[in-house]
Amino acid sequence: AELNVYAIDYSGRFLAAFESLAHTGGVMFDGEEEKTERFFLMLSRMLEERKKKYRGGNYAQYVKAHGTEDPAILLVIDNFGAFEEKTGEKYLARLIALSKEGVSNGIYLLISAGGFGMSELPNRLAENMGTVLTLALPDRFSYADVLRVTRVNLMPETQFRGRGLCRVGDRILEYQAALALPADDDFQRMESIRRSCERLNALWSGPGARRIPEIPENPVIDSFLELPQVTEALQDDRYLPVGYRKDNAEIYSLDFRQVYCCLIAGLRRSGKTSLLRLLIREALKKDCAGIALIDLSGKLKDLQGLSGLKLVTDHDAMYDYCMNDLTPVFQERNRKKHELIDQGLEEEDYYEAMASFKPVFVFISDLVLFMKEVYADTRNMKGFMETLFRKGEDHKISFIAALPLENRAEAAGYEAFGLFTQYRTGIHMGGNLSQDPYLSFDTVGFREQSKAELPGIAVVPEMATADQALKLVVPYAPRVKK
Repeated sequence: AELNVYAIDYSGRFLAAFESLAHTGGVMFDGEEEKTERFFLMLSRMLEERKKKYRGGNYAQYVKAHGTEDPAILLVIDNFGAFEEKTGEKYLARLIALSKEGVSNGIYLLISAGGFGMSELPNRLAENMGTVLTLALPDRFSYADVLRVTRVNLMPETQFRGRGLCRVGDRILEYQAALALPADDDFQRMESIRRSCERLNALWSGPGARRIPEIPENPVIDSFLELPQVTEALQDDRYLPVGYRKDNAEIYSLDFRQVYCCLIAGLRRSGKTSLLRLLIREALKKDCAGIALIDLSGKLKDLQGLSGLKLVTDHDAMYDYCMNDLTPVFQERNRKKHELIDQGLEEEDYYEAMASFKPVFVFISDLVLFMKEVYADTRNMKGFMETLFRKGEDHKISFIAALPLENRAEAAGYEAFGLFTQYRTGIHMGGNLSQDPYLSFDTVGFREQSKAELPGIAVVPEMATADQALKLVVPYAPRVKK
């Protein structure tokens, strides 16, 4: 519990035996470049978190005052030269920074290499290594260089494997390294280590190391909802998690402090309905003032009967909900908003000032059908909806609607549709960004805009760049079984 280990083994998979250990957060091997990149991003954030937490002190002082609520972190890199060669020195600058700042923040390095120098452990990193153990170097000069002395007066006995030199204070001493476990060969030793790890795990019931973020091959809603990052996000009324970021496997969430009218846009069979089902089931886990689903298409009828969800499936029920349920909620919150305006409060502070109100989520399974019904109504529902979409921001009322882009022309003339889409916020599903005139992908290259994606791959407009847009892997949410 006091030590979490991460390992990089780009040479021989010798460290694979430790991968299953609860306190091993992950082992990275040759060919796992994405996992390695995600690890270093995670490690950078952990370092920044600790620097802020221990500001004015260091890890040792923090442990003395608070115990090991933050376990020490050990990064093991086997055969540094092979790692550097295969990654093109991509992580050298980060490791040098870590070697300078890590110890004071409870993050330590354990590195094996063939010596000091450009082809092995660069001197810029080696000079920050506080302790050096040597084994089987070619001559006295190599030992002196690595141990940082002018000369050595002894050499380890070469007929014994595992003999080396180390520096203890001002003295150079010979030592004998020990094997982890007795075995006839390395393979049997690794198997013995693996079995030992399994026995240790069976005896351990506490928390394990923070795992390196990974995207499951076929992510589904049930395992997604169990993730610590997802459960933490659902405890805050601002967030609904959407899926895994493809670049770093972290969880991306919609932030309803910034989102009012949210589009889930995409062509047919792009995963829009599955994403709506995911977001609805997440909203039902929150403490809300109301959650409604306007499902005129019948695509989400499997959600009927879920506790806490008001399901609206026809024109009259939609009128009743909008005019009798939603109107008084909007009016009460609108009075509060005007009080905040009169007090001179800035817009960015409205959300916190409305803390006494619980969020309201209104889901729409087909925005085009919804608009048609609004404007087919003879009781002026359109006037209310136009006012709501024009002035309803900052009321802790949020609309999340699926928009089938192939049918968008059928709603283009409705004022309420223009008011809803003018916010240009939401998620695009399934690629073909050029077909989406409502979410902004203007900075994305034409070739990237024209690419199709598999169902369940989402794109976030506000994080699009000239090179590519941020993509998400959305976990699949199947129909709810009765």
